[in-house]
Amino acid sequence: MSQVNSTVSGPFDLSHTIKSLGEAKSGFDVFKPLKATGTAFGLPHFAVTKQPTNEVNKFAQRVVITNWDAELLARMIDAGTLDRARITRLLRERELPIDLRFSDHLDDETPEIRDEMRQMVDYGYDRIVYFPIRLQSNKKGAVSFTGMREPVPIEEMAQMSFVAKHALVQLNEVMEHRTADCPLTAREIEIFNLIAEGLTAEEIGRKLGITSHTISYHTTNAINKLGVRNKTQALVVALQNGWLQRSLD
Repeated sequence: MSQVNSTVSGPFDLSHTIKSLGEAKSGFDVFKPLKATGTAFGLPHFAVTKQPTNEVNKFAQRVVITNWDAELLARMIDAGTLDRARITRLLRERELPIDLRFSDHLDDETPEIRDEMRQMVDYGYDRIVYFPIRLQSNKKGAVSFTGMREPVPIEEMAQMSFVAKHALVQLNEVMEHRTADCPLTAREIEIFNLIAEGLTAEEIGRKLGITSHTISYHTTNAINKLGVRNKTQALVVALQNGWLQRSLD
């Protein structure tokens, strides 16, 4: 495949992008071409999520890797906006790619969620193209690109869909291997996966058979390692770097 001209920001080298994904050895290696693809098409914010067959309602539980703005992501996690929004359920039920604007669906939401989602739009997260993907192993995931632009032509949707499928396939291959740059211990990752479920320190302690004091100790260690102020910010850093998920199941 040769270079394909995007109507947004000039040449987009599809062949190079697919080659880079095929050579990826870590989540970060997948992160770079996804970011470049989104930027080329005027949708610079991407998220890769898993779509497990069991009922997983928390957005933070489903994120594999993302470059969403840290402040916005922390706000959405704390408020549970994307856990409760109707548009989230609509996207998760999709079998085919879709291009839409969040601002066109605000009236479908409750007043509280409507206000929270207006904040997303104000941050530059309005247009979203969403690609649900089922792998041969029957694992399901999705790749989305978000930003502020006009509707995406079908030719560009096709290119982005091609990148999304290759990215998810490669992530499925590499994500079980923790990258060398991950500073978190196995116990800290285990705890932050449970924090992503919305569990308290006491609930996590009961689930893991350790005290809430020990949970707080590990959480504080992770916060200090990552140079952030609280556990939500630490969770966001872990999600942005793809450190939590080891499988699409």
